[in-house]
Amino acid sequence: MKKKLIILVLGLLSITLIMCLNPFAEHDNVDRDIKKTLVMGVSLDYPPFEFMHLGKPQGFDIDLAYMLANELDFKLEIKDMDFGSLIPALNSKQIDFIISAMSPSPERAKNVDFTKLYYQAKIEILTLDSKDIEAISRFENKKIGVQMGSTMEAYLKKKQAEIPSLEILSIARVPALIEELKIGRIDGVLLDAEIARKIISRNPNLKSGVIEDFIGGNAVVLPLKSELTEAFNYALDNLEKEGKLRSLEQKWIVESKE
Repeated sequence: MKKKLIILVLGLLSITLIMCLNPFAEHDNVDRDIKKTLVMGVSLDYPPFEFMHLGKPQGFDIDLAYMLANELDFKLEIKDMDFGSLIPALNSKQIDFIISAMSPSPERAKNVDFTKLYYQAKIEILTLDSKDIEAISRFENKKIGVQMGSTMEAYLKKKQAEIPSLEILSIARVPALIEELKIGRIDGVLLDAEIARKIISRNPNLKSGVIEDFIGGNAVVLPLKSELTEAFNYALDNLEKEGKLRSLEQKWIVESKE
């Protein structure tokens, strides 16, 4: 009897240990079946974070997604869509999570969960080399382009309340914004600083300047009150401790500038 009791206790301890080590273990069998394949939504028009190269998704966020899949033991499926469609697709269960250089905001947090930040972001205003960037960055009597549904769009809308003469053009894809800038239909484009610099490297007739009063960063996005939010935070903590987030920044941000 004593021997049976010891075996039972050891068995319970083993189960507890497995659950502690596996962040998905507390979910039921249905959740375990779902997590075998998770569909990630992304807008593949934002290098160096996400873009297509030789017919394959590439970038900081793509590498991060595969690291998370390895860390949490799920198969990753990637679905490309317009940035503004990502949260509606998440809420309608067309996708399971988003990694697409998306920043948390109070408005978005009403409808979705955000993990901890995996990247601290800055934004810059991109304009033609011949333009007065200081005047454009003040936004008065200017028409500024932003990606539809982005944090930059929300930032500009707040600015518009202070500066009624500011006009905003929201477009789904970044390349279309750059074309609008080149042909003179808008005065500038607000972008993540690294994206702006990447675009300038291919377009020497453009220049950029930092927007000092913007504070933000990128996070993984999951359905509101998702049971997986804690697991993704657990995985991001591990990747940070192992220096893998830093290595992604080195690969895609630092080295891409060189």
